[in-house]
Amino acid sequence: MRIITQLFSFIAFILIINIPSLQATMVLDKMIVHFKPGKRWEDIIVTNPDKEPLYLQVSAIKIKNPGTSKETKTVITKPEEMELLVSPQKATIPANGRQTVRIAKTVLQSKDKEIVYRVAFVPVAGKVKSNQNAIKILVSYQALIFLQPDKPFIQVACKPGKQSLECTNTGNVNVLLHQGKYCSPQLKGKKQPECTDLGGSRIYAGESWTVKLPENVEPTGHITFSLQDGTAEHQQKFHLSKSTVTPKFNVL
Repeated sequence: MRIITQLFSFIAFILIINIPSLQATMVLDKMIVHFKPGKRWEDIIVTNPDKEPLYLQVSAIKIKNPGTSKETKTVITKPEEMELLVSPQKATIPANGRQTVRIAKTVLQSKDKEIVYRVAFVPVAGKVKSNQNAIKILVSYQALIFLQPDKPFIQVACKPGKQSLECTNTGNVNVLLHQGKYCSPQLKGKKQPECTDLGGSRIYAGESWTVKLPENVEPTGHITFSLQDGTAEHQQKFHLSKSTVTPKFNVL
């Protein structure tokens, strides 16, 4: 009985993988939008590269406690609670056509820290044109939207631990730490120190990120990260023998 069950499962698998699939695709001209102080709207252009029309639904999703274990996503439906409007919310994009989706801010700037949203672009299944059974694959996208406060700035404080470095975003907008490297002390006779890539992470305002360090890390070595605020980058060095706080960098 077990052999027969496995045989039927194998046949079903073969049938599924031999069913032709059609994929509804779209292209967004931007995936991250920064609403700077005074900016009221931004446009995202959606392109349909397919030979069939694309039926699209668009919605704004508010993100609370972003980047943490308590992160929640809520689709706002009550007009009095809407801080972000998207238009149109439904659209039909013809084959090889384009649609402009406008994202409008309806609130004044936050004084404390930025507000985070995602705008979801979800394709809706239409009729599948095929001479045989087919599966249509729908791929949705979510653009990341930041509503910056009145005076946005980034600042990062990093504290070394045992084979780790904990970095906290003490600014009021998100910051992207990337191109991280640990470099050992430069020894005599060597032109360049040995460096290890550490990767990076986006850190939201008030949140922390801990990066693991190599086992052979030395206190006299150093770590470098590139800090990106959406418009500019700042190369910063962090010590392993003491805590390091970067200067405040105003977001222009």
